[in-house]
Amino acid sequence: MLAPDLSNMSFTLRTIAALFSVFIYTCTSASENSKVTDLLTEQQLEYISKKGVIKVCIDPKWMPYEAISDEGKHIGMSADYFDLLSTKTGATFQLHPTQSWKDTLASAKNRQCDVIAMARATDERKAYLDFTSPYVSFPYVIATTTDKQFINDLDDNLDKSYGVINGYAVIDYLKSRYPDIKLVTLDNFDEGIKKLRTGEIFGYFDSLVTIGYYTSQKGLLDIKVGGETNFSSAVSVATRNDEPILQSIMQDALDSVEPEEARDIRNKWVNLNYAQQKAIEQKKVTLTDQERKFLKNNANITMCVDPDWMPYEAIIDGRHTGIGGNLLPIIAERAGVKLTLIESASWSQSLELFQAKECDVLSMVNQTPERDLFMDYTRPYFQGHIVFVADNTYPYIADPSEILGKQVAVVKGYSVTEFLKRDYQNIELIEVENYDTAFKMVASGEVDLAADYLISSGDRIQRLGLYNLKIAGNTPYINKLRVGIQKDQNELFSIFDKAVSTLQPQEVNAVINKWRTVRYQQAFNYTLLWQVLAAALIIILASLFWNWRLSAQKRNTQAALDELAKVQQKLEQLAVTDKLTQLFNRMKLDQVLQQELDRAVRYQTPFSLILIDIDHFKSINDEYGHQAGDSVLMSFADILMKSSRITDTIGRWGGEEFLIICSETTLEQAQQHAEKLRQKVAEKDFIHVGPRTASFGVTSYQQNDSLNDLMVRVDEALYSAKHQGRNSVVVKGQ
Repeated sequence: MLAPDLSNMSFTLRTIAALFSVFIYTCTSASENSKVTDLLTEQQLEYISKKGVIKVCIDPKWMPYEAISDEGKHIGMSADYFDLLSTKTGATFQLHPTQSWKDTLASAKNRQCDVIAMARATDERKAYLDFTSPYVSFPYVIATTTDKQFINDLDDNLDKSYGVINGYAVIDYLKSRYPDIKLVTLDNFDEGIKKLRTGEIFGYFDSLVTIGYYTSQKGLLDIKVGGETNFSSAVSVATRNDEPILQSIMQDALDSVEPEEARDIRNKWVNLNYAQQKAIEQKKVTLTDQERKFLKNNANITMCVDPDWMPYEAIIDGRHTGIGGNLLPIIAERAGVKLTLIESASWSQSLELFQAKECDVLSMVNQTPERDLFMDYTRPYFQGHIVFVADNTYPYIADPSEILGKQVAVVKGYSVTEFLKRDYQNIELIEVENYDTAFKMVASGEVDLAADYLISSGDRIQRLGLYNLKIAGNTPYINKLRVGIQKDQNELFSIFDKAVSTLQPQEVNAVINKWRTVRYQQAFNYTLLWQVLAAALIIILASLFWNWRLSAQKRNTQAALDELAKVQQKLEQLAVTDKLTQLFNRMKLDQVLQQELDRAVRYQTPFSLILIDIDHFKSINDEYGHQAGDSVLMSFADILMKSSRITDTIGRWGGEEFLIICSETTLEQAQQHAEKLRQKVAEKDFIHVGPRTASFGVTSYQQNDSLNDLMVRVDEALYSAKHQGRNSVVVKGQ
């Protein structure tokens, strides 16, 4: 028998392995190149190939946005973005180091760099730079030393000096808004902190993110967020304007960034906890002389609450606790109000006390027609969904009309009780004093369902150990909680409404998340203690059997909680999702519209709307049937999702109309985006019905606009597009 030639075998194996590696690399490269080819045009790819290296300038000391490390490397948020953009485009980016932001602008002006990674568009810079749509935005604030009072109004503090980085766009804003302001230009953050400490400047302007990052990283315990501005750091990628194709490459690359990718970068670098907390501690509302007089004459404001509605709120050991128990002290502190708790045994008793004017405010209340007769309300500060709870065997409830004739347990005096009475008269409502009773009735089979609030229902199932219950479906109602004020106390209403308006979403969410996970205790029951002690001997004797039962129960409990979490997540998603297209629904769009309007008013940031209507859609249903029409709607939604930007909010407005809310987007940018979408739609060959077109109306926020102003204007633009031959984009700016 011949011995095998091991040396030749080894060579052969190495050769095969090498060829296999080349094959894998080739396939991977082909796949990546295919993605780049799909993203960019032939002209864009040719530019990248001929350019070779694209030189990038950054702000060398502006963390966490970007900086140059001690090793000379590009770090920070923009570094991660450009790594991602390099992968998506195949472009090679090379850092062009500078010593300061002023040097960066000079280098871009002199064409020493092709791109500035993060820059705000200004008229001066547009002379030599083009800009993409903004892809990162945070508000500017004023940093001060901790011994300074909070700056509620900059107009009242213009006799002092303020520091700002040389060349920053906020300088133009400050000079135009406050012509008499005394500005001291600085080279970097460290110089600003030094001058704050020596008293050379009273305040220092920078992004909230930057202040939060450096104060946390450097342990600057004597520095705080001492004031706010209406300016935000909405930054874009800036490109040299003598090579306009470069701007289109960067814009297309940014548009292809997935929301998850952007969120991961943001979460890696942004930690607002320090800065937010400082702002919360210092924020106060400005009162009128009449409001101050009212508080002077009414030093003690009484408050009624729901004593048994966890995790929303409760009275435990004489203290107001839960979500409301955490948020109301913040609201009261900012309003300059001292609250005194009036205890009650039930929510219905709290309402009776309020109607008898035994208390001035109700902490958490929904607006209803019945309550409108004796109550005013602040704006909502927290909202959640109202759901149906049933036995585990009960089928999913898609619509309340499916439970006509069923018995539903509700709590006397709650808003959902009033809503169901009004809208579903064929449902038999069983009114009880509290939700514990309602849930126990469902668990025992006395009633079919209970109507409760999403957050509290999951908590209640766990606390009562009723693991045979589940969330069986959503109701059409949103629980918008406000502070309720006595009808005749106009000054108190105004004070509380101002204070509620200062609450930031991050603050509210932090409180909600706390109470979603915290296990709380009821008041100690001494009768139960003696009963437990009396039964101790029996428990000890049965310990082995009991341990076995506990293990089984623990497994069942965890399984039930996992299932509950999945159902809650599904319900929250369903509540804001259009069932057919899987885009956001009208309710979600209304929420985002209000948020964008609030942000535009507060920070003077642009945003635009694109309203779209599929041309001759009725003829599709008439000629091909509703299934074909549904298929067109789904395909159309897919085009909008794949062709829009990560910052856009896309939803079905109704029927064949779709709305895109373009955050941080000017009218001109929205028009360009709409035209791009119009072309994409026109190029599509829809299944069953062939090519189709759509009409587009575009508008943007103007100063003093209401939501109604915006929607009327964009609807008029769409109307014009449809009556000018369709398949067109019409812009209405004023």
